This record gives sequence, C-alpha cells and structure tokens, in this order.
Amino acid sequence: MRFLAIIALIVAVVVSSWIYIDREDDVGLQQVGVKDFALSKRYGVSGFSLAGVVGGDNEKFHVNKDYKYILQQIESLQNSVRLTDDRRAQLRDEIFYYSRKANDDFTKPLLKMAWEKGLISEKEYYGEVAHMLSDNLEDPKSIIMEIVAAKNSYGMEVMFMTIQEAPWREGLARQDRDEIFAALEKSKPVFTTEMSVISMSDIYRYENWLKALELFYTGADYMDHLDRIIVSKADEPREFFAVIYGGYYKKLLAHGKFESIARMNRVVADYQRSYPENSISEMIVQKM
Repeated sequence: MRFLAIIALIVAVVVSSWIYIDREDDVGLQQVGVKDFALSKRYGVSGFSLAGVVGGDNEKFHVNKDYKYILQQIESLQNSVRLTDDRRAQLRDEIFYYSRKANDDFTKPLLKMAWEKGLISEKEYYGEVAHMLSDNLEDPKSIIMEIVAAKNSYGMEVMFMTIQEAPWREGLARQDRDEIFAALEKSKPVFTTEMSVISMSDIYRYENWLKALELFYTGADYMDHLDRIIVSKADEPREFFAVIYGGYYKKLLAHGKFESIARMNRVVADYQRSYPENSISEMIVQKM
C-alpha cells in the first residue's frame, strides 16, 4: 500500500507539472499572440525567444540575430536547390515573422532576396513591403512609388489601408505629399468581377483608395476634386457604390455638389433596375 501511495504521489506531481506548463503556455499566448508564441517556441535556437518577442532590453539583440540567421539561410540557397516542404514552410515563417516584427532597414532587402530566391511570391513581396508603410520609415515615398510602378494590385490594396494610419504622414513635406497624391491618383482600382456582381472586396479597395487620396490632398477642397476628377469621370456604375459606401455621397451633398448627386442617383437606379437580384447594391444604397 505504501508503495502504491508513493507511485500515486509521483504521478500527481508529474500531472501537476504538466498543468503548470499548460498554464504558462496560455499566459504566453495571451502576451504575444498565437503565431508569435508558436514561432518563439519553434525557433528558439535561432533567436526567436519570448524575451525578444515580448520586448525589453534584449529585443533588439534578438531581432538582429534573427536577421543574420535568416539571411544566412536564404543566401545559402541556390535556385536549383529543391527544399523539402517542411523546410520551405519553416523558412517562409521566419521571413514573414521578421518582416512584421522588425520593420527596419534590413526588412526590404531581406524580402527582395526571398522573392528572388523563389521563397515568396511577387504578391507576397509587395504585400509585405506595403505593410511597412504602417510604421515610421526614413523614405516611405520610395516604397509607395515602387508599389505603384509595379502595378501589383495586392500591394496597392494593402498600401491604401496602411498609409491611412502611417505616423510619418504628419512630417511629410508639401512636395512629397503632392508627388504621392499624383502617384496614388493614377492607381485607381478596377472592379474584378462581371458587371452584374458587386464584390465587397472591390468596394473596400476603392473606398480605401479614396480615403488615401484625401489624406494626401493638399488643395483647398477635396470634395471639389472628388466631384470634378473622380465622380464626373467615373468609368462604370459600381464606382458610385464605392463612393456611397465610403461616406462620400453625404459629404458631396453637404458641399452642394448637386449635379454629381443627381448623376449618381440616376446611375445607381439604372444599375439596380438592370440587376434587381443584387442584394449588395441594395445594402449600400441604404447608406445614401
């Protein structure tokens, strides 16, 4: 009996230690997020540790160590080398983790090399570069110009969103703002589905484009610009649904742009008569 009691005590201690570890894992998950915590456990040897993820004095050390480690892994590859699926997935995880965590001078060259080596796609490269715009950068304009020049739709979609929260906008020179505005204006999103369909993804993309333009407009009245350049020269009716969804219909009305309002009303009504089964159009019209 005494022997059995000892065995039971040992089992209890082991079980309680497992429970304690699980609780520690839960704490970690809450502190750094599921993905970060999983990566910190998976890549502990290469520098992804909780000390570096959560923050503190060691954070920069871990980020630099991660960069050097990932760079060595990418540089050692030859395009002819075929990676196992697991190794490719691991290296991609490391690249994306570093891209979102560091966002420093090393990030863009690292992403470019990963793209050139075939580890990430063109879409992923421009998407990650566009995410960089949400943080303070030394030369954000060059990134915007690169994405616009590439005409990468996904990169531009991310860019339209991230620059709305960009902290670097406040200190931007007038000339830089004008140049960015001109580049963005030439990047009007296109609707990707057949005319009878209104995709909310297309609506969001167009809406964010309008909002990005407004943030970089240096003229006296953005509503006047919206009226003359965008609404009056719309290529297709679904643009008006995006204008309405973004809240600009009411703003145009408040600014007395009655001719544009009348045109939008007419085009929207014609569209709904042509495609009466389109429930998205009805939902958006409720915002007028």
